[in-house]
Amino acid sequence: MRSAYNVGMMGLAWCSLLLVAAQEPTPQLVDSRLEQVTVFSQKALVERVFEVASERAGELEVRVGPLPVLAERDSMQVRVLSGEVEVQGLEVRLRNAVGVEDTRTHELREALAKAQDEARGVRTELAGLEARQEALGALVASAADYAEDPARLDAFMEIVAERAVSIDRERVELEKAGGATDAQIEELKRDLAARVSEARPVQELVLPLRFAAPGTAQFRLLYLVSNASWEPSYEIRVATDLTGVAMAQVARVLQSTGEDWEGVELRLSTAMPSRGLAAPELPRRFYQLPFSAGPDLGGLAAEVFGAGVDPALITGGSTTVAGDRNLSVSSGVLAQFRVSGTRTLRSGGEVSRFQLASLPLDVRPERYVVPSLSDRAWLRAEIRYTGSGTLIPGRGRVYLGGDLLGETQIPMMQTGDRTTVGLGPDPNVQVRFQTVLDERREPGILSSTTRIVRGYQADVRLDPGATGPVQILVEERLPRSRDERVSVKPTRLNPAPLDDPSAQDLREQQGIYRWGFELAPGASRRISWGYEASFDEDLAPVLIER
Repeated sequence: MRSAYNVGMMGLAWCSLLLVAAQEPTPQLVDSRLEQVTVFSQKALVERVFEVASERAGELEVRVGPLPVLAERDSMQVRVLSGEVEVQGLEVRLRNAVGVEDTRTHELREALAKAQDEARGVRTELAGLEARQEALGALVASAADYAEDPARLDAFMEIVAERAVSIDRERVELEKAGGATDAQIEELKRDLAARVSEARPVQELVLPLRFAAPGTAQFRLLYLVSNASWEPSYEIRVATDLTGVAMAQVARVLQSTGEDWEGVELRLSTAMPSRGLAAPELPRRFYQLPFSAGPDLGGLAAEVFGAGVDPALITGGSTTVAGDRNLSVSSGVLAQFRVSGTRTLRSGGEVSRFQLASLPLDVRPERYVVPSLSDRAWLRAEIRYTGSGTLIPGRGRVYLGGDLLGETQIPMMQTGDRTTVGLGPDPNVQVRFQTVLDERREPGILSSTTRIVRGYQADVRLDPGATGPVQILVEERLPRSRDERVSVKPTRLNPAPLDDPSAQDLREQQGIYRWGFELAPGASRRISWGYEASFDEDLAPVLIER
């Protein structure tokens, strides 16, 4: 009997423990507000703010979420902003969540309803066309009544043909509109299904807290998330007469992080969160007994986020770096930009564009001519950066007036640096190139030297209808010798080429000769040049062009 009593008592004890465990309260779910996002070249630092209220002093466990599955667990950090509270730990859990009816989902539902209404309207109009088509068929059947009067029959058939063509055109337009609407409906349905999926993976943060006194505490949650990036680009607008250039710095931001950034302060950084710049530290090695309660993580901010980016550094214009392991800079320049106002960026494949600054520039327009290669003069604008600070490199879209010419590359520039932007051919400038001398002079009786003599000329003319004088830059490369047994020297240089330090360097190092002059409308200028190659008659040098 005693044995049976003990077993019964043990069973009762186990039932009591299970009942207590089952009655343990589920951690309170806390809503967080997305406040600020800093986008790097490959990731983003997301900052959320949330509040927790406790009616008593002591321990309280809360859940914060849902967080995107792409949020990096080892980057998550919680900071106490206000309140008498201590963070006792941090646990990240993965769970399946039911899609929420957020602002974006509501927008998709409204767009889908509108598209479906448009599709119904198209079907109604097509049904009306079918009725008109049947009426027209009945009208054609009555053509026999006009068989005895050819004039009336011709007029009747002309009216029928005109109406048939009109109906066919309307049908084509309606079917085209219907096809586009149907495609839009399918895309909206896919987007909506993805957002309201019954089982989408999300992360959730579980925080054991200890309140020193009743009250409300405010926290900041930070984490790095992948699938976010940005790049600088430039919009270069050149006046049609090349008298001025305006350049705007634009940020192209792309994010597919799995969460929408709604109404956030957006910052952009050229830094890269790094986890491998510092030398390895010696590990701490020790024995201890397993603990049942959570450890004291008083230094949670430093321990959990020590390999990430301190948000205090992400301030407009700051170039402070806290330790070598915190930030690495791919381009050698650390720059931060703050997009004005609050912004909303949806998670997906669409690129968002934000203007960062208008940049001061000086411009020197010119027409660039290489007569031996092209009969065109190419518009170029040499721009000089006159702003302060470093201009980070990026792609540039070039506009001449309101026309997009194409893309170029803007290099890294400091104050006073120059770069050249190509603007395409100028139809007002004509170039005519010809070879005026091409001889091989064999050695004479008292000589064993063979000479190749060549001469060229180019006529550059500006159309009389041009709006004003233009600056012309002509460049040609003369052959150079790679063997001391072959001598090459320039000849027939008329007028004399430019002789400034830059032109001298090009001539001495690359064999490039330059001429610069101004042309008035209707005027022309002739440039002549040539060379003489001398070598022993037993040699056979070859001219290589590449």
